Amino acid sequence: MKAPGQYLSVLRVLISAMACFGVLGVFSEVQAAGPGTPQQSGSYAAGPSKDSDNPAFSEAYQICGQYCHYMKSNEILVTQYYYGIKTIDELEKNPLAIKQTLGDFCTVSETASDCFDRYKRIKFFELNHIRDAMIHNSSSASVLSHSDVPAAIKLQIAYAKKENDKPLKPQVPYIPTYDEIAKLSTKLQPSLKQNYEEWVSSIPNEPNEKEYVKTIEIDRDPDDKSLGKLTMVVPKPDNPALSETNLDDFKKANKKYIDKEFFKIKDDKEELKKQSAAFEGKQKNYFNNEKLSEKEILTSSVKTDGAPDSNDLRRYIYNQTRGLIVEAINKGRDDAKKTKSINRLPSLSLQQIVKPTAPSTSASAPTPFLGNEKIIELPPTPTDKESLSIYLKAPIDYQQIDDLF
Repeated sequence: MKAPGQYLSVLRVLISAMACFGVLGVFSEVQAAGPGTPQQSGSYAAGPSKDSDNPAFSEAYQICGQYCHYMKSNEILVTQYYYGIKTIDELEKNPLAIKQTLGDFCTVSETASDCFDRYKRIKFFELNHIRDAMIHNSSSASVLSHSDVPAAIKLQIAYAKKENDKPLKPQVPYIPTYDEIAKLSTKLQPSLKQNYEEWVSSIPNEPNEKEYVKTIEIDRDPDDKSLGKLTMVVPKPDNPALSETNLDDFKKANKKYIDKEFFKIKDDKEELKKQSAAFEGKQKNYFNNEKLSEKEILTSSVKTDGAPDSNDLRRYIYNQTRGLIVEAINKGRDDAKKTKSINRLPSLSLQQIVKPTAPSTSASAPTPFLGNEKIIELPPTPTDKESLSIYLKAPIDYQQIDDLF
């Protein structure tokens, strides 16, 4: 099955961010919302895992249509969102690892503490930007799955259906491993300097009112309330093309902006601009000249024992973030043994990410995730009912960000 070209382009941006910058986010990568353009900061099409193909591109699964594209885009956004939160949490616990972990983000002359403060100021804006993208993806998906929505935001989008004479497996999330991302990075050649400069120029100088919108929760499937709820943006009554502002969240963000001196972001951006030339010089050190074809992206695999590298906190943080997401996804299958109903829109809380709970049978800390945990698949079903698929429910509560900072 052919992967849409947009996934390949955003994959290159994702690889560029994770493999090179380590700290860059989604400002320059998030596309404008609209029919057929899921907001993405990267691609979930990072290649199949070691034992199974990416469900989005496998003939064994239900077709990934427009609704699926929006929800799949949120998979990588959720991963980036919680990876950023987990990074802050881990560096607060391990201040001696700040400069090693943040790498080129820190300048030679600044202290680790100053570098980390600057990192958090930028992350405040980045996490809000990711949150806004996740909300709009979910809202677009909800329009496609629900008929009883405000008339002002109804969209006429045809959902692609696939005719097949055999049962297909419902879609399940696909979260690439650190090693899959690292392997693909050796074959990609994005313009690091250009991506970096676009990212810097896209960082706002203050909270943007448009990123704090009112939302409502609606049934994912109007015929089956047990399948969970999706988030939908509330349009302005007098101008349906615009969204209602959540003034409470916007006021909280502005208060945080002042109390935490996040207004220093203007100076931070000037400092970041000075680092632009450094990425141009390091282009060849990160990537070779071989282009990665579409076929390679969809068939590439990686051999790894998944063991975390004690000298690489970034790998450890990503493995723990991914592991917690996979655990939340799989928990729906365990719960179904008792409730008879699978959670098809699993989610995580901030508490689960920053302070994982120790197992009840032990007083010690939880065993670290190795980074190779597998997502449990669903058996084939004769129906093509899209709502049977499992997708991550994006965290949309601004309070998570407010509590973090």
